[in-house]
Amino acid sequence: VNFEALIIAIAVVAGLILVSIAACCCYCCYCRRHSRSRPDEEEEQLARKREERRLQSLQRKHERKLKHDEIRKKYGM
Repeated sequence: VNFEALIIAIAVVAGLILVSIAACCCYCCYCRRHSRSRPDEEEEQLARKREERRLQSLQRKHERKLKHDEIRKKYGM
């Protein structure tokens, strides 16, 4: 009787260990997938902002060039 109880107890403990390992693996995979998507979104957002700043800079540069050209034309340079 004690031997049967020991076998059942070992089986229950082994089952609990396997279930906990499976739960940890699933949780970790979910966290990795979730954490990977966030940096991608942040990188895209940073890239968009960087592109907007670059375009604004080019626009300001073009406006400065036009202004300088007008001054040169005005004074015959």
